[in-house]
Amino acid sequence: MVRQILSDLYNTYRQIVGNGAVITLFLVCVTVLFLTGAICKKWPIVLSPLGTIGYAVSKIIDILISRKGKRYLSAAFAVLIIALAVTSSGSNILASDMNPKAENMMHIPSDIVEAMDAVLADTDEAKVLTMPGWGLYFESYSPAFSLMYDLPAHREAAWMSEYERNAYTELGKVHPDMKKVAEAARGCECRYVVLSNDIWPDVPLTKYGYEIIYETEMCSVYREVETP
Repeated sequence: MVRQILSDLYNTYRQIVGNGAVITLFLVCVTVLFLTGAICKKWPIVLSPLGTIGYAVSKIIDILISRKGKRYLSAAFAVLIIALAVTSSGSNILASDMNPKAENMMHIPSDIVEAMDAVLADTDEAKVLTMPGWGLYFESYSPAFSLMYDLPAHREAAWMSEYERNAYTELGKVHPDMKKVAEAARGCECRYVVLSNDIWPDVPLTKYGYEIIYETEMCSVYREVETP
């Protein structure tokens, strides 16, 4: 019975406080207010997580200005580091089923990593034409990449140039016109093209002046040849 009551109370409070950085800052700020004794006079402030954070920040500023309480600040900083380590690890000392470790939504598929490494092994800097939605992988992987476009697949392409729009539109199809893709890539000086193997063009890109230099199960890397 007691355990269920505590669990319900915890769940309700978590809905108010939220998770991630807010709850971490809230717990640290409560500790700071406790160490400085400020919580004794205004303890109801803990009912408002954001209010607690704001109040704690104001107290820290007061301490810094007055140059007193350096021991408290050191202790608060240590607590901050510990709290950050615990929350960042994905571990939960109360109920692991309620706080699973966050997924890495920016995980780059290994096949795309191999494709990018193949391009970087061939050149130090590369302007690349790739599939709509893949641009973020390239930008986050290395500053050596320059993209024809970096829009996610669900964005509008109305503001693009004609070359960019043609490539973006064709690569959104199952059967793209690779002549338009090759013309767009060459027109935007993209020597490298990285395409998904899930598209099925009637005529491959290799017929329009590009050669395959690397392949994975997921994608293929093309490089412009000297003579189309």
